[in-house]
Amino acid sequence: GQGCFCETLTNEEETDRGNERPNDCPKGELLIPINVEEFKIINELEGKEGCLHDLMANMGDGLTKELLNNFQGETEFDIRISSESSITSTSGQQVNGKTVGPNSNNEILIQINSTLAQSNSALSVAKTILHEYIHAEMYRKLLTKYDTSGQDHLDFRETYNSFEQTNFEPTPQHQTMAELYVSEMANALGLFHRDALPDDHQKYIDHFGVAPSSVFYEALAWQGLKQHGVDAYQDLSQEEKDAIASADLDLGLLTKDCPDGN
Repeated sequence: GQGCFCETLTNEEETDRGNERPNDCPKGELLIPINVEEFKIINELEGKEGCLHDLMANMGDGLTKELLNNFQGETEFDIRISSESSITSTSGQQVNGKTVGPNSNNEILIQINSTLAQSNSALSVAKTILHEYIHAEMYRKLLTKYDTSGQDHLDFRETYNSFEQTNFEPTPQHQTMAELYVSEMANALGLFHRDALPDDHQKYIDHFGVAPSSVFYEALAWQGLKQHGVDAYQDLSQEEKDAIASADLDLGLLTKDCPDGN
């Protein structure tokens, strides 16, 4: 409900407070600390995508938190994520998800296409959710700094390019925004696949005789950049693009259902 605050505890605090857990709040609202700033995620997802989101939120400190920590910075905007039966691009095509500009409550809106989610693999739906969170997080920081309000449907490529040009601070590990996005997304998807979708992970092993490689998850992560035509994808070698295309084929082998049956 409204006003429920879920805090992250230190080991000492967790011991002192017994069985009280950070995620004891009722489903629907989650408060996640990032640095000193705190923002609210209002979860209105349903069905399969809701099930997968809950799995991500309950993995340790939460995959969404771990990813968003890489896009740190001050912001006054919260995130509201919801299921929608139909989501279209500006050209009228059905899309897996999109991020929408702030409403009157200073909330960046993430919408997940529940119809397409039903036909996509569980891992692909998880990737869509994480991708849209990253999009929302980048836009929140740009909006806070530059006041780019007035947009309705947010274009990922424009948000991505603007963030790299103005907010991204390179490190030796991640010299470009693409390196950070792909590396962290691939790591998150690999952990999620192994720990939250163990039967699906084993299905892949049974078919190929080996566990999914880091290249598989990196290729899946690149799809979030490929579909939006960012320069980072266009600059890949043909060999790297072929690996991404191969991952597209492998995804057809994966399970569609969330482990609880959704």
